Amino acid sequence: KRLANANPQAYEPDLAQSYNNLAILYSDTQCFNEAEQMYKDALEIFKRLADAYPQAYEPYLAGSYNNFANLYMTTQRFNEAEQMNKDALEIYKRLANANPKTYEPYLTDCYVNLSYVSILTKQFTLAETYSKEALEVDSTKHIVYSNLAAALLFQGKYQEAEKIYRQYNS
Repeated sequence: KRLANANPQAYEPDLAQSYNNLAILYSDTQCFNEAEQMYKDALEIFKRLADAYPQAYEPYLAGSYNNFANLYMTTQRFNEAEQMNKDALEIYKRLANANPKTYEPYLTDCYVNLSYVSILTKQFTLAETYSKEALEVDSTKHIVYSNLAAALLFQGKYQEAEKIYRQYNS
């Protein structure tokens, strides 16, 4: 912190990454309040850096949103998890347009996470939509098929769900 205060341009990225790493440690040890505070601190810095240097720091900002979403999923704060995933998704869409090979896997993961949150919150039509979006980006991830089939099943679309399950398991 002292170094970042003295020379923000040089040390703020390292400070944000330290906050992020501490948040992961706190989350892993179920110190969720401390993890949330560290993620907030990291996110604040990455937002500022991404505003000033988008090409360099937007990936870190999206990663912070994603980490925060995972914390909120763990603590069953699904509305917050959904919003953090949407914020990450917005950035990953832009990044994937410019560099698909690097960022499409992250984009797919965001869609998968949003689909899962939608299933948990009983928004099955939305879960289906997110799963289909994920399939458009990457049709090789099995979790996408699983989420899609679950969303279809919960909507009473049994034949479609069975077809997906059979394709997925063959």
